[in-house]
Amino acid sequence: PRVKKVFIRSGIRFDYLLADPDDSFFKKLVRDHVSGQLKVAPEHCSDRVLDAMGKPHFAVYEQFRRRFFEITKSIGKEQYLVPYLMSSHPGCELRDAVQLCVRLSLAEALYAEGEKPPIILDDPFVNLDARRLSAAKQLLAALAKKYQILYLVCHEERR
Repeated sequence: PRVKKVFIRSGIRFDYLLADPDDSFFKKLVRDHVSGQLKVAPEHCSDRVLDAMGKPHFAVYEQFRRRFFEITKSIGKEQYLVPYLMSSHPGCELRDAVQLCVRLSLAEALYAEGEKPPIILDDPFVNLDARRLSAAKQLLAALAKKYQILYLVCHEERR
């Protein structure tokens, strides 16, 4: 049997797409190879943390996001991005966590009801003490009423 269609679900280097002066590949990707959602990894929203990770600044992701939705709209499709953000990279500080919270609150304001992307948290509270961990879990419980949340942990006591 022949392969009739290939969809990309994740793993796109959005910074490389933007660096290409010819956006025909970008257009083809959005038009023919996204099945409704594309997962991308801006990793964090703090440029200081992104520098520590060796990743492009958040403005690059924002530029990619704008272009993705421009192309999506121009071809008459309804497609979404699912950004992956790390909340506890070793270079993170409290101010970075606050900045990430602000970004999550913007997602709340920007997405219409029924369009909210899932929130994927991969061991986000690894550096929190017991009191802060308890508060963070309460926050997740409240968010889970509106969002699909995938909460991944390595240590049983963080569940």
